[in-house]
Amino acid sequence: MPESREQPQVHGIGHTGEGIFFTSKAVDIFRLTSSGVRWTVDNLRHDMALGVVPTSEGTSVVCQIDPQTDRSLAGIFHEFSRDHAFVKTRPVVKLFEIGTTFVSRSEARRLLDGLEADFDTVEVDFAGVTDVGQGFVDELLRVWPAAHPDKTVTTTNMNPAVQFMIERGLSRVQRPDQKG
Repeated sequence: MPESREQPQVHGIGHTGEGIFFTSKAVDIFRLTSSGVRWTVDNLRHDMALGVVPTSEGTSVVCQIDPQTDRSLAGIFHEFSRDHAFVKTRPVVKLFEIGTTFVSRSEARRLLDGLEADFDTVEVDFAGVTDVGQGFVDELLRVWPAAHPDKTVTTTNMNPAVQFMIERGLSRVQRPDQKG
């Protein structure tokens, strides 16, 4: 009997995920469903969602795009690449989905854990967050970026109290010689 040369199928190995990423950015709505999980990227709302769905066999991909879109593949590649390499991604961390008050350094460290490997810029969305503490802000805007100088943390959607603490924290980044 001849020896079988068929290789076992190994899922996930050797797959960078770049095709999925760029496709998800190129269309208006991108929906990937597999193993009971659905990931939706809504580029019209600049939002994404993860949900649980009934398990079915296989993987489903649905893409929707307005034929009159002004989005271009060249623009998408330019936004998320440097020197022809995929290096620039920007996850949006929506704090309100986690809680409404963030005060400790350990909360900031947990929030940023693992982001140093894959992302150049991390956007932290403060919509719905009522309070932040000095330790959280200092870890988020001074300590973590200083330990990862090739990374950037940006902030959005702050109420006046949170914005005050963020601006105070940013002033310490610009003047690290101050004691506090």
